[in-house]
Amino acid sequence: FGTVKSYLNGQNVGSEITSYCRTPTNELSKEAVNVFPNPTTGLITVQHEGISIAKILIFNAIGQIVKTVEPTANETQLDLSEWAKGVYFVKVNDKMFKVVKQ
Repeated sequence: FGTVKSYLNGQNVGSEITSYCRTPTNELSKEAVNVFPNPTTGLITVQHEGISIAKILIFNAIGQIVKTVEPTANETQLDLSEWAKGVYFVKVNDKMFKVVKQ
């Protein structure tokens, strides 16, 4: 599996999982989190399978929490259309995803 580190003003703000871990039987893990589309002009979808998520946090480029969502299903849509263009970070449990709003 691979990770891409995200930095903001020289500070590591998290990592983004870019591939799946293989189980000993060589099958894909049933635990997955996806955030798409990226880049976006409005709606993003957070999908998760095989894991429980209490909260989804969205941070702006300077690290402030701009939105907190408690998902009720395995797929949550978030509307960023009214937000300024730029980079946002979506935190799902211990995973951080960089999203570009155009």
